[in-house]
Amino acid sequence: MKKLLFVLLLITSVAQVKAQDTTYTVGRNGTYSSHGYLVVFCGYDLGQVQPVFAKFLKYSLHYASTDFDLKSSPKENRIAAASYIKEVGTGKQTRINVSFYGRSLNNDIHAVDKCIIDGSFDEVVAIFIKYWETKLNVEEIKNKTEIVKYTGTDKIVFKSLQNGNAKITVTKN
Repeated sequence: MKKLLFVLLLITSVAQVKAQDTTYTVGRNGTYSSHGYLVVFCGYDLGQVQPVFAKFLKYSLHYASTDFDLKSSPKENRIAAASYIKEVGTGKQTRINVSFYGRSLNNDIHAVDKCIIDGSFDEVVAIFIKYWETKLNVEEIKNKTEIVKYTGTDKIVFKSLQNGNAKITVTKN
């Protein structure tokens, strides 16, 4: 009996160690990531997508939200916009903008159809590589006009712009 109890205890402790060693976590809508904040954007409620993405920006990349505007712009189908700033080593601040487009199903539910993230090349490329866990060399990205990645039902397009900035567009695949 003691041996059986010892074996069960051993199996339980090994299983707990294995669970702690797991690198990827399952996100709210079935996505996998090592940072735990990855969500599918398109087709989901803004109230599920935006807070999780904002937490990633805050805790993984050290951005602070400067404003969040939930006012919709029917002409553009924009349902929300946010700006985030971060101080870089020189004391200079860098800004990124995140705009969500889609449709309001009612006052509480805003379905995301598209998201655009724009800002300086270095900051936007860091989001692309870290959030969507892309293994690319930054120099490799500078030489390409467009890089496409798919996560769940999202199509993520990174685009380097002429003015030294970059843009990520997330749409439904």
